Amino acid sequence: MTRTIEVTRAASAGPGEVWRVLGDLDAWADWLPTVIRIERQTAGAEVSSGRDTSGPAVEAVYRIEQPKLPPTRWTVTDWRPGSAFSWRSHRPGVVSTADHVVRPLAGGGSEITLRMTFAGPLAWLVHWLYAGLTRSYMETEAQALAERADAG
Repeated sequence: MTRTIEVTRAASAGPGEVWRVLGDLDAWADWLPTVIRIERQTAGAEVSSGRDTSGPAVEAVYRIEQPKLPPTRWTVTDWRPGSAFSWRSHRPGVVSTADHVVRPLAGGGSEITLRMTFAGPLAWLVHWLYAGLTRSYMETEAQALAERADAG
């Protein structure tokens, strides 16, 4: 069973500026009201030659503290500098995957998409308990990201 929540927001800033803010995970607590603390716990996989090394490697682990939620460990599963990253968190009975995507808009600016997917036998319960809070946090995060990137 899978449950998904998605939020999309436009920013007047270009994808490069949005990514500069989004991809600096270590600074999230400085500008995101939904993040109290973020701490990189492991560096992740070895970086292969030719890869853009701006940001964490796949398998990097972060511990995030957020209001009203228990501290959670997120493992980077996909890192595409300039356009997207995903990470995953495991709890008994549920795997949460958060996707962060930045796309250019035809008329200029960027589209920011944040997606949270709950999977596993307890996904329905986690979704039922946390969907409202999760959507609220995602809307706040998308808005804060757009505002920070637009401010340059």
